Parts: sequence; structure tokens; C-alpha cells
Amino acid sequence: MAETNDLSRAMIGFISGFYEGGGRTGYQAEMLIRGEERVFDASKEAYDYRYTTEFFPYPCLGEVLFMPQFDRYGVLTHFVSVNDITVPDNPVKTGLVMGTYAMFQKKITEDTPRFGQILKIEGDTVTLTDYDRRKANGDIFASVYGGAMPAPRDGMSFKLARDTVFHLWDWGTALTPFHKCTREEAEANRFVTRFSIGKPEDYAKCYWIGFYSTRGDESVCDLVKCFWNKAPGWE
Repeated sequence: MAETNDLSRAMIGFISGFYEGGGRTGYQAEMLIRGEERVFDASKEAYDYRYTTEFFPYPCLGEVLFMPQFDRYGVLTHFVSVNDITVPDNPVKTGLVMGTYAMFQKKITEDTPRFGQILKIEGDTVTLTDYDRRKANGDIFASVYGGAMPAPRDGMSFKLARDTVFHLWDWGTALTPFHKCTREEAEANRFVTRFSIGKPEDYAKCYWIGFYSTRGDESVCDLVKCFWNKAPGWE
């Protein structure tokens, strides 16, 4: 393995853990990639990324899409965020990301729609069913798309790869609405810190959803993020 931005060769996934004392280097990082947990020997720099404050003092590293980079010996040297499809030259270009609420901007109420009311997934096809009205009246707070993804509108559809993996970010265990905090406070509040493997039907309950093409075939999306939460979502 060596550094690459070629999606047909690179790995794309989520950070799920860090370990000290094992492997060839004394440091390891665990990632969720294509529905499988993978543990890589890591450099100290890559291991220390666990302490970043880039994503709040309690950093939600586990919800960000990363492309791990390796040296010629197969040691993970650093992580490259490929999460934002709107960034110029981002390796992940094709996708659609939508939300009906947003942390610190728009809270969840009993009227906040979930994506089962906005789109449907049948087999390998995603179809927008009530996008235009929801976008016009402000129900859809955020909506971005890029690459080969068609512009979202009622009736627009796109394909999923046969082995698409659904990921679930489940705030249902949280004891309090989200707020910026320390890692210790996050643990005490039972805040989610990583994605779990989900199911296609999870999309119907979520307030945020993201479809991404991460393997080099821009004609299909192969990775889906589903974010569950409960009112009000944040303090």
C-alpha cells in the first residue's frame, strides 16, 4: 500500500478506534471500511489524531469519511478527510447530502420530517418523492450534491451499488441533547462516537442522510450515512 487518491485503489471509511501497545509500531487505528472492521498499524502522528479538536472538544471523528494513507510498508501515516463533496478536488465527488435539522441552527420538533417522507429506496434505486415542496417550505434545511449526481427534484432517481453499505449514527442512547463537551462528559452522556452497520430501511427514520460514491464508479453510490436523533437534537 502507498499514498493514493485514486478511489478505485484507495480505502474510504470511518475511524472507529485507536489502540496503543500493539502492532509493528506500537500504535494502531481501527476503521470501518465497506462494512468490515479493519485494524492498521499506525504512525504516532496518525494515532495522535484521536486528540484533535477539529470536530469540537468532543470530536465526532467517527462520523467523518476518511481516506487513510499508508507508506510503502503498509503503515497508516495520516488521515485525509474526504467528507465534504463541495470541496474542490475532493476525491469523493459524487453524492447527495440532505438534512431536515442542523446542530446549533435548527432543532428537531414533532413536525420535523424524516427522510421516509421525502424519498424512497426500492432495491437499488433511490427516488425523491416529496423534495420540491419540502425544500420550498424550509423543511429541508440542507441539501448539497455533486459529481455525477443529478440535481435533486421530485421524481429524480439514482442507483445504488449492489453491495452498498448503510451506516447508522444512532443518537437514541444519548441521555441529554447534544452540546459541546469534553470526551469524559460525552462518555457520561452516552453520546455516540462511531457508526454502526445499519440496514436499508434505516433511512426512513433519519433526519440527515448522505449518499456517496467512494469506489471509483461514479454511476452508483455505494455508501450511505443515516443519522437518527430525537427532539430537540441539541441544547
